[in-house]
Amino acid sequence: MIPKNRSVKKIIKKVGRGSFTLFLALTFATPSWRYGPFTWLPLWRAEEIAGAPVTIGVFNLLPLMALAGLLAGRVGRAGGGGWQWGRREVTRPLLGLTGLGLFSLTVQSPRLLFIHAGGWAMAWLVYLYVLNERPFLPLPLAFILLIQGGDALAQFFLQRDVGLVGLGELPLNPAFSGVTVLWARGARWLRAYGLTAHPNLLGAALAVILLLLWPRYGRCRGWRRVGLGMALAVGSAGLFVSFSRAAWLGFAVGLAAWAILVARETGNAAPFKSRLLLPLIPALLLSLAYGDLVLSRFVALDTPIEARSLDERVSDSRLALALIADHPWRGVGLGNYTDYAQTMAAGARRVHNVLLLVTAELGLPGGLLWLWLALAPLLAGRRSKNRALSKAVWLAMLAMSQLDTMVWVSGNWQTAVLFALLAANMTVESTLWDFTGFGRIP
Repeated sequence: MIPKNRSVKKIIKKVGRGSFTLFLALTFATPSWRYGPFTWLPLWRAEEIAGAPVTIGVFNLLPLMALAGLLAGRVGRAGGGGWQWGRREVTRPLLGLTGLGLFSLTVQSPRLLFIHAGGWAMAWLVYLYVLNERPFLPLPLAFILLIQGGDALAQFFLQRDVGLVGLGELPLNPAFSGVTVLWARGARWLRAYGLTAHPNLLGAALAVILLLLWPRYGRCRGWRRVGLGMALAVGSAGLFVSFSRAAWLGFAVGLAAWAILVARETGNAAPFKSRLLLPLIPALLLSLAYGDLVLSRFVALDTPIEARSLDERVSDSRLALALIADHPWRGVGLGNYTDYAQTMAAGARRVHNVLLLVTAELGLPGGLLWLWLALAPLLAGRRSKNRALSKAVWLAMLAMSQLDTMVWVSGNWQTAVLFALLAANMTVESTLWDFTGFGRIP
């Protein structure tokens, strides 16, 4: 039982808020919870959890401490706790997808049960925490832009990993098989990973965080504008060197939608000011110096690397449709897509489309729930500048979801947290990202 003493509850809430902020920053500062910061100051070692050995460090307690802070703010309130569940257009389909997904898991697959039940639990913790506690998010998100973007730029210019073993950085060499590269200037070029498991995940994370923070750049002044501008500049340059087509598309859609929706919903025909584009200068300079690398992702599609990538995406989409036809109502089960697909074609990988993935794993009911989740928030709600900003980021997520699954709960723990932030942003139409109320405990 959480103590009712108001001073104790306030301390627990402050500790919970600090824990949530640190957890969010660390989540995107290492590719895996199996190594890096989450293994520091070890508390317990296990020979196997979800198929591999793991060391549980003290930072693994951060989600539990955040949960304690969340509960401390609700226990003892009149009317049963005062939970905020968010907009029904977001929360209801999310609940439906959670239920379908968890129902499809079985105890005979403890690895999938741990990974996917844990992923959904993490997503709901982040979603509900942001809705109920309204934490100050620009600081950890700007930190993520700086560390991920900075590491990505160093990897690209060095064409190897930077050696951040303590943060879990992967060993990267463009000459090695399995490392994601592009072909240009007669050579293999390393696509930046940052501190993630894949360049597409790096691109997705940077694109989403940039869009969440960019509209606030024009609202802050002094050192805050300088600091945020630096983070946006490093993050946008890091997005460039990820060479992720899905992330580039999402970012472009988000910026365009922001301008159009703000103009339509507020009557302001000029939502952009020239200074808002200043953080894009480093990325624009990179595009001038490495424009042929960009073109290789869109024009030189007959190179072995790009041709194989496109062929795999087309083949995987056909396999997903075949799986949907074979398992139309219940699907193959959460996390089972690759196993089933490989029985039909050796070497098949997860389809790069969220709707096809969800429908294949959870059946047509799951696909319809995802369409509800995707479209209902865009069609509901009053017109406002904040709502326009939320819709713009949501549209960016939908654009990326057509080409990749890096902004969806079942990808991995990072994608679960990323999607939860997007869902929370969509449901509160808020001042979550403003530089007001720093450190304030309601």
